[in-house]
Amino acid sequence: SSGGVFRGCSALISIVVDPNNAVYDSRNNCNAIVETATNTIFAGCKTSTIPNTIEYIGSFALESSAIESVLIPCGVKKIGGCAFYCCEKLQSVTFEENSNLTDIGKLENDIDGPYGGNAFGYCSKLAEITIPKSVVTLWEFTFYNCTGLKYVYFEEGSQLETIHAYSFSGCTNLEEIELPETVTEINHSTFSSCKNLKRVVLSSGLLLIESSLFGGCTALETLTIYGDNTDYNSFSKSAFADANLQNLIIIGTDFTHVSKSAAAFVAMDRFSTANTVLFVDASLKEQIIEDFGSKMPFAQVLAIGE
Repeated sequence: SSGGVFRGCSALISIVVDPNNAVYDSRNNCNAIVETATNTIFAGCKTSTIPNTIEYIGSFALESSAIESVLIPCGVKKIGGCAFYCCEKLQSVTFEENSNLTDIGKLENDIDGPYGGNAFGYCSKLAEITIPKSVVTLWEFTFYNCTGLKYVYFEEGSQLETIHAYSFSGCTNLEEIELPETVTEINHSTFSSCKNLKRVVLSSGLLLIESSLFGGCTALETLTIYGDNTDYNSFSKSAFADANLQNLIIIGTDFTHVSKSAAAFVAMDRFSTANTVLFVDASLKEQIIEDFGSKMPFAQVLAIGE
């Protein structure tokens, strides 16, 4: 089931289900509607709380509500698409320790709604989020246009594998992000229009980067990548379209892989390395400079830490 039954009812502060209702309940005075058989929050309001027995927060459950903070119990396995969409007063989202959450933002039954995933889309007052280590997938538009979001942390031991399209797009207050090593796939436009994003560390196991990943990230100062085990030539040529990059740090000691990684960035569309300083392992610096020769495409090549 999906919610949305109280969409736009921002003044709503109390929800009580008749105790004799065989399908729904409002257990633990949670001020929400719970689908009893599936332990799913179906709809909520400003004062809703998530009981410890809940396993799913349904799609559109608290969409456009006036909720200001939420504690998500460790038993919650999935947060549906648009679950907290447009909760413009939401300031705090806390996940209980030992979380079992695996998915954030997937619309139920793969419904292709007009909002995309958008679990926390347009939550403009949300300033910080720590994503539990149990999360494997961030679906489309997870934090889309969360203009106040400045800090994104991933719990130690993160199992995150896939970040779908536009997940952090339009997070104009976000300044830096370091992706867990487990991330293998980042879909298109994930960080597009993050105009204040300055520092990014990509994961070491990336297998796929799609178009406009950092499109329009004009403040991007430093990008750190791993050159030994990632084939950047296989990634979209427009991943950095219209982005500026001051420093490119390539971690690795294998000359062939590191040089190919550097060359892949030179070949990107609508992206120039002319003003970018390339940092490589000290053991590779002179060889990289010699390899590029008179056709040096970077402003300078330095050793990491130099």
